[in-house]
Amino acid sequence: MDQGMSGALRRPHAFMALHSPRKGPAPDRPLTGASSLREGRLRTAVALLLLLASRSSSALAQDLVPVVLQPRADTTGLPAGCAAATVRSVQNWFRALATGDTALVAAIVSPDLGAFSVSPFVRGERGWRGDSLIDLQRYARRRALRHETDSLHWLVITGWLPRHAGCKTCPRQYLGFVPVFYRTADDLPIGRHMGEGKAGYECGRGLWFLNVGPCRIGTRDQCASGDSAVVSALERSIEQATMRGDVAYLDSVYAPSFRFKHSTGTLEERGQRLAALRARRDTVFARDVDSLDVEVHGDIALSTGRIHVRQQSSDPRWREYTIRYVRVRR
Repeated sequence: MDQGMSGALRRPHAFMALHSPRKGPAPDRPLTGASSLREGRLRTAVALLLLLASRSSSALAQDLVPVVLQPRADTTGLPAGCAAATVRSVQNWFRALATGDTALVAAIVSPDLGAFSVSPFVRGERGWRGDSLIDLQRYARRRALRHETDSLHWLVITGWLPRHAGCKTCPRQYLGFVPVFYRTADDLPIGRHMGEGKAGYECGRGLWFLNVGPCRIGTRDQCASGDSAVVSALERSIEQATMRGDVAYLDSVYAPSFRFKHSTGTLEERGQRLAALRARRDTVFARDVDSLDVEVHGDIALSTGRIHVRQQSSDPRWREYTIRYVRVRR
């Protein structure tokens, strides 16, 4: 398991709604309760200990890391689900480096494979470049022996881009992106080494190219951002996904042991929560997060905040309301 946050902010384990000013139950929304913020924190901390006690450290180590997606360019025409598939592919590439899983490498790269490369992170490290599937598979096996552990931190989308002029073997169109990640390995100095890169994903086919190196230029804000900033951005991404009804994204960031606790004590397991969101018929106009406070304690992040909701509803009480909440992630 990563020491400290290591940029690897794990999926939310628990969500607790603390307060909604409008009285009356609504089965698919956080319910009214009189819990104080302090009581909510205490109960959430107890719930977190119970959740963690039920999971082995090896299981936690297998969790994929939720990623902050940051579009920085027009992506008009981008196929639905392509950005999420890009995140999964990069995470699975990192997983292959940790496990030496050559079958996983073959599953995530495009048939139109371009170059993969790693520039030296420290003095004395040799750079690497791979131009074929066999090259990538050999590199994955080699890095697994060195206990390579990479965790994706940010993914900055740079555009839905056309084929390079004069390149007949290039994809007709691809998603350009910049991954920002943490790296550790036995043959690197102790500690986290932050990297960035330039990459392309061919929607529906796999990673086209991926070139990474130490974090120096191009994404200074992300490279310098602290763990609290990452959690804050992720909180807002989760609420935007909830507003859109993007169950696929929420499925990717909820931990297997995720629980949603209403302020009345009613508990929804992960599957129940996703099913309720999938079945929702009301149109949500806004889920604005404010009063957000993030505390990072080692590899545990505790966030408290307020969500102002505006939505279509036949019940006037639920057209506009506010939720106070506590969310825990590891």
